[in-house]
Amino acid sequence: LKSDFVMILNDDMKPKPQFLARTLPWFYTSRDLSDGYSDYPSDSQSDSDNEEDDEEDEYTQSDGSEYESEYEIEVEDRSSYSVYSIDKTVAFVQAPNSFKNLITGEWADFLGAKNSVFFYATQKGRDAFDSCSYIGTNAIIRLKALHTIDGFPYGAITEDALLTKKFQEIGYKSVFVEESLTSGLVPNSVAWAHVERLRQFEGSIQTFLSPLSLGDETKELKVEFNDNIEKEKIDEELFQKINPSKKKFFQTIFNLDNSIQAIVSGSAILYIVVALILLLFGDSPVNFQNVSIVKQKSMQQENFNLNTLLFVFSFLPYFLVKFIANVYCYSAVNQNDVWKAQQTWFSYSFTSVIAIIDAIHHKTTNNSFITIPRRPIRKHFLELFTFFTVILLIISILFRTVMLFFPTTSCLIDIAGIFFAGLILIQLWPMFSSSVLERYNNSLKDNVSSDKSNFEIPPLILYSIAVLYSILIVDAGINFCKNSTLEINT
Repeated sequence: LKSDFVMILNDDMKPKPQFLARTLPWFYTSRDLSDGYSDYPSDSQSDSDNEEDDEEDEYTQSDGSEYESEYEIEVEDRSSYSVYSIDKTVAFVQAPNSFKNLITGEWADFLGAKNSVFFYATQKGRDAFDSCSYIGTNAIIRLKALHTIDGFPYGAITEDALLTKKFQEIGYKSVFVEESLTSGLVPNSVAWAHVERLRQFEGSIQTFLSPLSLGDETKELKVEFNDNIEKEKIDEELFQKINPSKKKFFQTIFNLDNSIQAIVSGSAILYIVVALILLLFGDSPVNFQNVSIVKQKSMQQENFNLNTLLFVFSFLPYFLVKFIANVYCYSAVNQNDVWKAQQTWFSYSFTSVIAIIDAIHHKTTNNSFITIPRRPIRKHFLELFTFFTVILLIISILFRTVMLFFPTTSCLIDIAGIFFAGLILIQLWPMFSSSVLERYNNSLKDNVSSDKSNFEIPPLILYSIAVLYSILIVDAGINFCKNSTLEINT
């Protein structure tokens, strides 16, 4: 590869005309010749470096002429005379995903393809530490930095997290450009979206397991580079200066977050389990014990729920801190996109669990029990979890609604279960309805993703359901609450 930089794009990503103009400048640093000082090393800082670079970076072009891959650009303005040269501390520049075939309206990006929370909250935060993540597309990588880490690592089916980790281990910086510079295509079906998430989740877990030796190891493949290009010399003193221990600590947290995203996503299943326990068994997953207190003067015994108070005063501060942190961190993200992220967190939870199992199986046996399709598909078994979960939640809500009139437990638990399950049902509905229509509506085209692939419940029906449950809760719930005693089990 006879170049200073390499651009990485998915086959469906089309770069916009300004892509290079917005990304390449981040690889350069300036040196004011008036004082002869530069904050970062460049290929022009020392004569010895220049001589080495001249020998290794002169290539012959197709017309027979020679050019130097690393060069200086002299810029003269009214106040100073500067030289711009390549910054050897920057490894890659990353741009966010953007798509041209996203549907509009209420169902916009119901598959979570934009991943706005990651790009405009997480990536922006990591960029403050010069440590944004490489995502496998929409990026420009400096070739010598890539050569220094021996090319792309292939210890996982997704190389992005491993590549980021290897660059950071040396001390390289990365830059996130908060601008839409490409235009790609979103998955054309729910099934294909699940398959892509399966690959991402499994790759993240493989990255997490890569330091471990659990069985047959996958051979690491490397890119073949031009023999004339050598690894660049690392200025240990400079890299240590720009990578203090504080920054290294946060980079460790960032890499861990990249590696366990499947585990975090899979935790949404716990919410579904809790909702089903409330609905089907009428029992709270968390119970508290009353503490009996005897007054010395009156010798009267009073029940005092100390554990409940301890729970409230521990949970409320945690919830408030988390809420404030989320509001602050997501302030730059469209709130509809935050809502979509929560919906997909539930919808892809089963996919993440399957990815974890398959990654562990592959690590121990060097074989996968799931074949990831190479071409877009319209049906996949990963959709079935959302389908059956929604059906089970609907049946359970109806069952618990009837049980309001035949109370065997506290009506507060019944109401809490209906409310909690209803919220989860709302999260799962967009992907559930799309899966159903894509499977049974033959009029949908295989290569089109539109708002026609979703089933919307008419607002009048939703309003009627809300009114019905309000009446049930007020009439049945309150009446039975008066006649029943709230029992708190140990």
